[in-house]
This record gives sequence, C-alpha cells and structure tokens, in this order.
Amino acid sequence: MVAEACDSYEARPLDDGRTEVRIVIPARFADLWLVKLNELQGTLAELRPLADDGCV
Repeated sequence: MVAEACDSYEARPLDDGRTEVRIVIPARFADLWLVKLNELQGTLAELRPLADDGCV
C-alpha cells in the first residue's frame, strides 16, 4: 500500500531511541490510511519481548 497510495514516506531514528514515521498521503487516500492505521493490532505476547520499561 505504501508504494501505491502515498507520495512519500520516511522512517528515521530519533536521538532518544524512538522512531518517527512520516507519511505524505494524497487527499484521495487519506480516509483509507486513517482506517488502516487505526486497525493496526498487536498482541501482548508480541510486545512483551520488546518492552523494557515494565509497562507490558
């Protein structure tokens, strides 16, 4: 979907270790992207090995 429904995207590391993702979307695909991003799901089992702050 990234190649067909966006003008550009960039993922870059931030100085504090987090990652920023920037997606530039044509207006006609805005609703599609918002729906897809809101539908992203993960399980606690997937998150636990990655969590280092004890929140999961």
